[in-house]
Parts: sequence; C-alpha cells; structure tokens
Amino acid sequence: MKRKDEIRIADLNLPSTEKIERQVLGELMLRPSEIREARNIIGERHFHDAQRAKAFGVMCALAERGEPIDYVTVGERVGHDWVMKEFVTDAAQELNDSAVLKHCYILKEGYLRREAYMMAARLLQQSARPDAEVENIIGIIDDFKKTVTEATQSDSTVTLEKALLELSE
Repeated sequence: MKRKDEIRIADLNLPSTEKIERQVLGELMLRPSEIREARNIIGERHFHDAQRAKAFGVMCALAERGEPIDYVTVGERVGHDWVMKEFVTDAAQELNDSAVLKHCYILKEGYLRREAYMMAARLLQQSARPDAEVENIIGIIDDFKKTVTEATQSDSTVTLEKALLELSE
C-alpha cells in the first residue's frame, strides 16, 4: 500500500535551470559590469546547457580582456547566432533591473539540486547491487560533499597578475 506522502523514484525529474540560465545570460548581456561579481558566484559548470555554459565563459573572457560584450561579439565566439537569440535575446524581455546576482545564486542552487539528484541516482544504483561494496557507496556520498564544498566556495581564482590589472583599472 502506497503512503500518501510517498514519492516514486520513477516520477522524479532532473531539476531544470533552463529559464534562469537564459535570464542570467540576458541580464549579463545588458549589464556586463556585473560579470565580475557574477563570476564570483557561478562558473560554467553551473549551467546545465553546454551552449549556455560556453556563452558565459566567452562573456567572462571578454570582460577580463576589457572587450565589448554584446550580441555580436559573443555570437561570433559562440557561433550559431540563432542559438544566442534563443537564450539571450528572448530572455531579455523579462529582465529585472537589479536581480542578476540573485539570479546567479538561484542558478547555483539549481546546479546543486542537479548534483544531488545525480548523486542520489548513483547511490540508489550502487545500493541495489548485491555485489556493491560499502566503501563505493560511501565514496559517492564523499564525492557529493566535495562537489557541494567546491560549489559554495568562490569560483573566481584571482592570480597576482589579474589582481594587479584590476587594481590598475
């Protein structure tokens, strides 16, 4: 008999961050001055979509070099202008003036939820195997703890050269 609050594993879906990824990229496109701060919160790994992760990386690289960040320069480096329009231009319709950093934290939380989901799936798979060793099961949990620890630390590693450059700017 199924309990009222029981959740079936088969009914669970991987947490999605598609909308917030598009939102963050659109906001950063319009406010590139926020990229340095956003980079301290999130990194490319926090994006579920590889194309969006690449676009974020391009935007960070352009900001680091002091180059303009706009639809053309980002589109040239990422390619497929139609993809850029799909997740940057359309997202710009719902922008909030000062919420980009808040949205970065939401994106990071979505990443951690996906990581927890994947860890739980691996944990279930290993636990169900009669030949699985307990050390391997514990290793999955340890790997997840490491992921969470890394994700809660700053994504921005500042080299001495970068710090001096920023200071001179």
